[in-house]
Amino acid sequence: DRYPTFRQLFFQEAKIEPKSDAPAEMSVRRGIQAFQCFDETEKQLVQVRAQGYSFNRLAPYTSMDDYLPEIERTWNLFLKLMSPVQLRVVRLRYINRILLPLTNGKVELEQYLKMNLRPGDDKLMMTGFLNQYAAVEKETGHEVNVVVTSQPPEKDRLPIIFDNSVAS
Repeated sequence: DRYPTFRQLFFQEAKIEPKSDAPAEMSVRRGIQAFQCFDETEKQLVQVRAQGYSFNRLAPYTSMDDYLPEIERTWNLFLKLMSPVQLRVVRLRYINRILLPLTNGKVELEQYLKMNLRPGDDKLMMTGFLNQYAAVEKETGHEVNVVVTSQPPEKDRLPIIFDNSVAS
């Protein structure tokens, strides 16, 4: 009742296998990728997929503490309905869009980001970037994947995407 809008997300996969002595073989696979349940605002959704459950909150956000009771409630509903026999991974992912101010079409990234994104040659003017790294915490085995990238400028702002995912 808290998620009145229901949608199915489909996938289609095509595979072409070349053969040296015959024409290439093509196969197509189609199916349901996820069942999505949206709240009235369509800013919050619960997804059930073959790989499991996910809770998603779209902007605007408040704090994680505000969402934990609903995550727990919907997770318990998922457990009751689906009766999974194994839990393989727990993942938390934040994707943030940060608008940096542009002055005369430029921004000093070092004022906002503590990473070296500048080209090594002063003759180059950077017009965009993508930085990604993955790491494992030695003691726990927890994994982190971080992506920081720019989007095309919007008026007097440079959108930066900060995608931070941790998994255990």
